[in-house]
Amino acid sequence: MRSRLLLFGCCLLLFLLTGCNDIEGNHDLEVFRVMFVSSVPPAYQETISEYASALLADQLGEHMALEVIITLPSHEKLMLEIYNREVDLFVVDNNYQNILLDPYGLTPLDEFEQQITASVNKTDYVRTDEETGTDHLYAIPLTSESQFVQELGLAFEQELLVGVVSTSPHQQLAKQLIKDWL
Repeated sequence: MRSRLLLFGCCLLLFLLTGCNDIEGNHDLEVFRVMFVSSVPPAYQETISEYASALLADQLGEHMALEVIITLPSHEKLMLEIYNREVDLFVVDNNYQNILLDPYGLTPLDEFEQQITASVNKTDYVRTDEETGTDHLYAIPLTSESQFVQELGLAFEQELLVGVVSTSPHQQLAKQLIKDWL
């Protein structure tokens, strides 16, 4: 009961703070930020950064930097980063899906629906856009069958979810990375 109350309080705080934040975000036009708020050990930061840089080498060009940040799992950290609107792509543990999945904060990822493994219940990652009344897929799970997990040879405590921030100026880079990771 206490954890539900804490989660409710955190979500309420996020809702209130998001309403007061700059709608356009605070993204750096020259930095594509990928943040892991998960059980992925911070020691993997360099490995994941090199892997993502290699995948996006042609798209990044010489004037764009890739920054991969890995932090330990924390509801508060995730909510703070969502509020700050500086991250372009979030990768979180599956148990943070209720915090991450927000039709106002994320970009629909419907184009990846067919690439999600059949063993995954896609409806867990679908939310209704209140403005249009349309259902969209807002997060993509990275399962043990995904290229990201297989090519890096990593084992994670939980499945990971990927979401693209709606205010990000680097949505095409984020979607390309998701495509390469699936």
